[in-house]
Amino acid sequence: MGQLRPPSGRRGTRVAAWGVGLRRRSCDRRAKELTVKISLGYIGAGEWGVKKHIAAIEYVRDVLGDTNVELTALCERDPARAKALAKKYHIKKLYHDLDEFARDPDINCFSVTVTPSSLVSVLPALARRNLPIFCEKPLGTSYAEAERFAAIVEACNVVGFNRRFYPIVTRFKEIIASLPPPVFVDASFFRHGRTDSLDHASDPTRREPPFVIGTAIHMINLLEYAIGPIRDVDVTELETGWFCRLQYERGRSARPVPGALTILPCCGKHTESIEYHTADVSVGLLCSLYGDLDYPGKIVLTKQGREQQIIDGSIDSPRIVNEGFVDEYREFFSLVRSGGTSRSDFRSAVNSMRIAEKIEKW
Repeated sequence: MGQLRPPSGRRGTRVAAWGVGLRRRSCDRRAKELTVKISLGYIGAGEWGVKKHIAAIEYVRDVLGDTNVELTALCERDPARAKALAKKYHIKKLYHDLDEFARDPDINCFSVTVTPSSLVSVLPALARRNLPIFCEKPLGTSYAEAERFAAIVEACNVVGFNRRFYPIVTRFKEIIASLPPPVFVDASFFRHGRTDSLDHASDPTRREPPFVIGTAIHMINLLEYAIGPIRDVDVTELETGWFCRLQYERGRSARPVPGALTILPCCGKHTESIEYHTADVSVGLLCSLYGDLDYPGKIVLTKQGREQQIIDGSIDSPRIVNEGFVDEYREFFSLVRSGGTSRSDFRSAVNSMRIAEKIEKW
């Protein structure tokens, strides 16, 4: 196929004119897209949902100017809480019954931020409407559930693995895409004082998933997004954590890329990091944005033992932007209006759950 050329015209002006035309058509398409109303049905408005998800929806509408976004309906079991949230966020309709909420004809998409164990009843009820669904991670409590949910939700969908939407991660992914394949990838996911797995060991009746499936799956999913699908994992249990030897897919004819992931739920740090090593260049990503120590993230490029470049995250952007929540919803609303596939859809979440379950079977 020949090289793509701009339309003919007066010499010296045609490239600029062609570029302007492309930008104009893109802007026109975006403007037309924004005229489509988003009538969102929201379920799961707990503290986290309000602080991050409803706040992100409001940011898209009020700060970014997408005025055709509306929180149309809320499903909440606590009547007093539902009434207070409806008043604060100008939500027109309140539901306490899931089936009635799912059937509301004014809703054209759903956002789900319930607990993972509640998805087994919520997602099938909503999937029957065949409307776009945003769902907070993880996609259920097991690999089997994740596979089932990915199969029954046929409309466009997004899973809230917000690391995929960090601006600093987008930059990191662009940088490593310009490099040769890695010889090794090292990653860490550290927290302090997280006793989820110990709590499960002492109380096997707990319904919510333990630490790796519920929280550290963020890093597993981010590695699959940045590096590639994880083929297999070999796990060594530590006194308070896991050391994981990973193999990343590189196509049928290529040897898998080796890597390591250390998960510590109880240590002295709160950090998330990836180091991408080629034969002569290393790129480090520091991306734990919920604590002040690493905020707003950093990328360090090193070559032959010397730092070549340091790229800091934006200190001027609001946290809710740096933490990816705003771009999650911007992408979701774009899918509602125009269709397509998310960078973080249900299907992309399934293998991450398989790997998480192999690390911490419960």
